[in-house]
Amino acid sequence: MPGFLRRVLRFAIPVGIVTGVSAYAGYQATILLDHGSDVAEGRTTATLTVLIISMWTLLVLARPLTGWKLVLVAGLATAVAAIVAVPALSHGIFLLEITPLRLTIAAIVGAAGALLVELTHRSIGLLVRLATKDPTTST
Repeated sequence: MPGFLRRVLRFAIPVGIVTGVSAYAGYQATILLDHGSDVAEGRTTATLTVLIISMWTLLVLARPLTGWKLVLVAGLATAVAAIVAVPALSHGIFLLEITPLRLTIAAIVGAAGALLVELTHRSIGLLVRLATKDPTTST
């Protein structure tokens, strides 16, 4: 199908902006709300925020969730949950400084970012349908 690059960039650029702004917001919220936190703690929240938004982006792109796509998404979600839940992975390998407050901040900012990804996806779909609608037909 022609237009691959345009289709990819039409979604990737706004979602990249949403993800970057959300990661920065999570970082800044941690620095402001988690007294005594520094770069490592802010980076943890930013990383968790990006993971949440990335998982939602994958869910959006994998629709409809059937067969192997459902297995893929479930497998990745399980891997993310294991990394967050197992200190040897989260702290030992991924250098994350996870606390309940940082998880809460990441969940809130990540959920807002995921909502923006969803709205972006729906808006782009609507704009594409409107742009490709034949002006000679009436509804």
